[in-house]
Amino acid sequence: MAEIIDRALAQILIKSYQARNTSQQGPQLLTTDQLFLNGYYIDRASLEAVLSNPQFSGITVYLGTHPDCMDSLKNIFTLIFTGAVPNPVYTAGDGATVSAYLNPGDIYEQVQSCPPYCGSL
Repeated sequence: MAEIIDRALAQILIKSYQARNTSQQGPQLLTTDQLFLNGYYIDRASLEAVLSNPQFSGITVYLGTHPDCMDSLKNIFTLIFTGAVPNPVYTAGDGATVSAYLNPGDIYEQVQSCPPYCGSL
């Protein structure tokens, strides 16, 4: 289960990522507006649509190339997310060959990048 962290630690971790991302040696992840990517905004309706299915134990989030930038060599990515259920044939340690979770539901994309859709953390 994910853990709650305090706001100060969250701010330190975010600033560390942002410094690495914008450095010459960093990944330099971008938004479709060519700004350095800080994060994503996911709307409540999409999350509730996934979590309203009682079969799902959580959400799997994937990184993918942004659909508007498939032919670009720039590092412009999006989040893809879907509901997850435990895989009944998974055994701890099989991670390389068998997925721990299955994703049988609808798949969502079109999350909004930060900037410009940022929070106040």
